[in-house]
Amino acid sequence: MLYDQGQLLNVYLDAFLLTGDAEMLGATYDIANYLTTPALAAPNGGFYSSEDADSYHQQGDKEKHEGAFYVWSRKEFDAVIDNERDAALAAKFYNVKNHGNVSPEHDAHDELTNQNVLAIVSSPEVLAKEFNLPKEEVVKILKQVRKKLRAHRDQRPRPALDDKIVVGWNGLAIGALARTSSALAGVDDENATKYRNAAIKAVAFIKAELFDAKTGQMWRVYREGRGDAPAFADDYAFFIQGLMDLYEATWDDQYLEFAERLQST
Repeated sequence: MLYDQGQLLNVYLDAFLLTGDAEMLGATYDIANYLTTPALAAPNGGFYSSEDADSYHQQGDKEKHEGAFYVWSRKEFDAVIDNERDAALAAKFYNVKNHGNVSPEHDAHDELTNQNVLAIVSSPEVLAKEFNLPKEEVVKILKQVRKKLRAHRDQRPRPALDDKIVVGWNGLAIGALARTSSALAGVDDENATKYRNAAIKAVAFIKAELFDAKTGQMWRVYREGRGDAPAFADDYAFFIQGLMDLYEATWDDQYLEFAERLQST
């Protein structure tokens, strides 16, 4: 859900800034890109709440299963990669096992039998030694594998979308994207601009649709129009913090002024 994505983006960004670890930077990009592209990015600005946990694994299925969009059997994993060595290497990297990697105690309804949740459990350095390959070759293989897996996964039916736009959760995403854009400025200006513009667009949407300039009142939720519930304290708090982060990413006084107005409310 969006609440988790905003929090996680800040966590991985901070981890990268502290350590310089490439995997932390990769996770930062993954989350930022997920937030700023469909399905979570609303066309008119703002970010939707979440995608369902359950979905169809492939076109034509009649029954939804938990995690179906994301999980892999070893047979499907190998077939998509279509190279025995590369599949073996990637399986070590992502902890893919012949009979799945989900423990029965974590699968109460037996929906994940023989399925694998991809999780990085190794490193290019370790795999280079194990497969007697240069580290650069391992990195290249993993990039190719990732591209193949994502292309195949994107052919699956996407989970259903919870298309509410919640102010507080959007505030977390706005702040995290603004901070990410600042960290990437001068290093990756293309993505820095993309993330910053997504945050700017979200603020503009919320200001236009969920804020009353006369009274300083915000409303909590937008879905096919403004909801009736007034914003909660956490909506103000998270959105104000997001505005402050965006101000520090742009040095545009309008965001600081908006934050001060909401803080007084």
